Amino acid sequence: MVETYSFDVFDTCLTRRVAVPSEVFYRVAVRILPKMGMSASYSLVKDFVAARIQAEKVARRQSDREDITLNEIWQKLAKSMGWQYDEALIQVELEVEEELLVPISVMRQQVQAVRRQGTRIIFVSDMYLPTKFLERQLRKYGFAEDGDVVYVSGDIGKTKTSGKLFGHLLMQEKVLAGNVRHTGDNPHGDYTVPRKLGIHARLFSEVRLTKAEANVLQISHNP
Repeated sequence: MVETYSFDVFDTCLTRRVAVPSEVFYRVAVRILPKMGMSASYSLVKDFVAARIQAEKVARRQSDREDITLNEIWQKLAKSMGWQYDEALIQVELEVEEELLVPISVMRQQVQAVRRQGTRIIFVSDMYLPTKFLERQLRKYGFAEDGDVVYVSGDIGKTKTSGKLFGHLLMQEKVLAGNVRHTGDNPHGDYTVPRKLGIHARLFSEVRLTKAEANVLQISHNP
């Protein structure tokens, strides 16, 4: 008997209206550079994007946890840009993320169908964005309701990829692995790993780029 349904968040319930996450950083740069008294020129925008990507790498390398938060990334980013760290800077990235997010209708229908059965629903994400931010977006687009829990790797410090985030939710939910059914888009973190733990898993791939689309994107980024 399945007691709990678990859903991944990004590219399962919600997706960004851009092909790759780095496109988010370009939009952040255009907004934040003028706020810092700098021109949003092409070269400075590219420098910011490179710095944002590098800051995340540094934060991950220096962390003693399995995942990191957006706050930790921006602390490294502000330092590399020569800016004084201010949490208000993070809000610019969150605003851009919110504007780019759209719901995946077919998955919303599935979540709502499960909910009508009276089944427990939770959401699980390997993501650096804050839990409260993801909760708000899932509620906004009709996925989450009162009583649902969102488990986010950045805030918890454990990931689906390692399996420890699944272990965490099993303990918190007080449910056996065999009584959980998980759906997500990542072949490893959302399918192989939970199945090894005894969780029923289903791979959702409707919004993943096709091989042809990925090749076009690679060409456009590497002229």
